[in-house]
Parts: sequence; C-alpha cells; structure tokens
Amino acid sequence: MKTSQRCPKCACTKLYVVDEVRQPAHDSINLIVPMHVTTAALPTDDLGLPDSNPHRSAIGRFEAWICSECGYTEWYAKDFAATFEKMLELGRRVHVRVVETTSDEPYR
Repeated sequence: MKTSQRCPKCACTKLYVVDEVRQPAHDSINLIVPMHVTTAALPTDDLGLPDSNPHRSAIGRFEAWICSECGYTEWYAKDFAATFEKMLELGRRVHVRVVETTSDEPYR
C-alpha cells in the first residue's frame, strides 16, 4: 500500500497515513507516547539511544497506512534497524533474531 498508493484488498486510492502510531502511557493519566517496535532490558547508554531511561530502551516506532474504504491496514516499523544491529553486536541475550534467506528459489 505504501509503494503502490492503492489498497491491495479493494483497490481504493484514498488512504489515511498515521505517521506515528501513539498510545496512552501506562503510568500517566494524560501522557501519550509512540507505540514502539519493542522494548529491551538494555540501558540506553549501551545502545546509544537518546532516551533518558537508564534501565531499558524503547526501540523503533510504527506508522500505519489505512484504507478509507475497507479499513485494511498495513503497519511499517521505523527507526529500528541500526538499534537491532547494535543489540546483536553487544552479544547479550536479546529477544531479536535475524532470519535471512539466501536461496533464489521461489517461496512455496
């Protein structure tokens, strides 16, 4: 949808784009925060993130593309790849893994 500018389900061309999906903060009555791709139990200093939490790192954000006709939605992760690479370089046990296909054969 993001590249074709068309809904893959109904072919509608009117799309709503939510540049940063947000949600209420769990510990505040009026704070709204971005929905993160994941949160890691690694200090922000270890990952070089601008966050101020010394105990955990919130990684990446989501954007959403929504069809105005049928409501079909595609989610895209943003600002995550460099941080994931850094997490894997640290050699610590993290909840991110890489799956990479090297075969040129079609998926079946």
